[in-house]
Amino acid sequence: MITITNWILALVAVPLSIGYIVPLIHRSRLHPPTSLFWPLSIVLGLGLFTIIFTVVAFYGISSIRVWIILASLWTISAIIGQWPQQQIHPSRWWKNLNGKHQELMVGSAIAVIFVVIMAQATYYPFTGDDEISRYAYFARLIFERGELIPTIRGYPPMLSAIYASNFFASGSIVEQAAKLYPVIISAMTVWVTYGLAQYCFSQRAAYAAALILSSTPLFVHWSPVGYVDIATGLCFGICAFTIEIWRRKQQLNWAIVTGMVTGISLWTKQAGFAIMGPLLIICGQVILKTYRSGQKQHSYYLLIQIILIFFIAILMGGWWYIRNAYYDGWNLAIPSAGLYHLMHANNTLEQIVPFVGSFLEFGLATSPLYIAGLIWAFCTLKNHTLQRILLWCLPFTLLWWWRFSFDPRFLLSVLPFYAILAGGAFDAISSRISFTVPSKSSSLILGSAILVIITIGVSQSRLGGIMQWAINPRASYAERIYRAKGDLYPTVEYLLDNTSSETLIYSTDGRIRYYMVDYPISVGYPNLDELQDYELFVVGSRAKSVYDTLFQKHSNPLVYLEDSTKFKMLYTGPHKKIAIYKLLRD
Repeated sequence: MITITNWILALVAVPLSIGYIVPLIHRSRLHPPTSLFWPLSIVLGLGLFTIIFTVVAFYGISSIRVWIILASLWTISAIIGQWPQQQIHPSRWWKNLNGKHQELMVGSAIAVIFVVIMAQATYYPFTGDDEISRYAYFARLIFERGELIPTIRGYPPMLSAIYASNFFASGSIVEQAAKLYPVIISAMTVWVTYGLAQYCFSQRAAYAAALILSSTPLFVHWSPVGYVDIATGLCFGICAFTIEIWRRKQQLNWAIVTGMVTGISLWTKQAGFAIMGPLLIICGQVILKTYRSGQKQHSYYLLIQIILIFFIAILMGGWWYIRNAYYDGWNLAIPSAGLYHLMHANNTLEQIVPFVGSFLEFGLATSPLYIAGLIWAFCTLKNHTLQRILLWCLPFTLLWWWRFSFDPRFLLSVLPFYAILAGGAFDAISSRISFTVPSKSSSLILGSAILVIITIGVSQSRLGGIMQWAINPRASYAERIYRAKGDLYPTVEYLLDNTSSETLIYSTDGRIRYYMVDYPISVGYPNLDELQDYELFVVGSRAKSVYDTLFQKHSNPLVYLEDSTKFKMLYTGPHKKIAIYKLLRD
């Protein structure tokens, strides 16, 4: 039973696990741009906290130890750091904002979108399939076992550690509170997109880029869900920002910060390794330019900084993959999507431009804007800033098209850069026509366009949490998860009521393990022989497609499900998506 105290502790733990580093960054000599300060603070805060949490969890973790970690971090911050001094009076703030109608419209539109996102996150428990079967499951294992057990390996544990730390801090599993982390990460991704567009182009490009990204249905849909693609995009955006500052200032402190952000990206998802390519090219260009200008000694100094960037990255995030290699070998150190998914990559020609091939996923209103941004970028390719932005997204997109285009969600990692290109295109076009349109008319046109974009984006994202808060705010946990996940929770309830912790279960649906962590459940797609030692076989809706693709007929157990001498159906979900079979012995 979750109490009010559990809720309060869970909510309090969210800012405590993020904000401790703010005074340290403010006191440092970095002096980051205002638009970078908070995204950088949150990424470094969450990254360092979860790494510390994970290391402690190797030796055992508890609620007391989590609060000791938080207290220690805040004590260090209070002694060394300094909080930013906010000296802007509310009346002065309103005076500065008053008259900036376009900025106010864009800011209000983004705020409305995040109200919808926040409502979805706080209404439903964990709903993402990978979230339930992997990240939240690992978090629950840590919480139940009180340590990081060897079976928790493969995918980097940043998100799992965030969830688990919140479980320990609150003393209970408060899923909706833990889901605030993805929402914060999503908001910071929009913020850093705004900041990088402003740094590279203009204020107008920044507002356009932030609006386009936050209105993209794919981005809105996944923002309240605990997947790490948006978090990876946040790391990519911050890394691009910090290396751009380093390129201009060539200071050691920015090299260190870039290395830390790169390491946190590796700690977030294995796709973080894609950061290495753009970093090497940009750093190599700086060294080559410095060397050719006759500053040989300085170029050697810059080389040391670059080595430091990659050393810090491996120290902070790469060690997890070394741990994977210890258990599974170097060939399995970096997790793979799996053969079934890779075989379904969509290698069609139009998919090379994902905003054409996956037009609906990227939005009826926003896909044309992304396409316009790409066209503008290639028409002005001599611009070195544009070249660096394309360097961050085009190679990744080509790799996605070749191997991972079975799911456009993976492109959320580089979508901020495409939004920046779209914002730059909007700035270039609007600067040419602004003199021919009266200001009142332009404001009306802009307001109408913003309304259309966010309306289409939110409606396509299919987030109904805000409506459920209005019509059914007192729904139970079971009712909410029934609505969100169909047959999943009824199947879990059946298993909990009709089996024991000694029942041997093999399931093709890995999500059920999250709700049954004390049960010996194996997950995968077994052949008929591998099922012989098990009592129950849980078959999910995706199983048939996987077996038909990867298995021969004689080894496909689904072929024998109707054989009354081998299987007996015990249960099927209300929507007929999941079924439970009992294995019969000869």
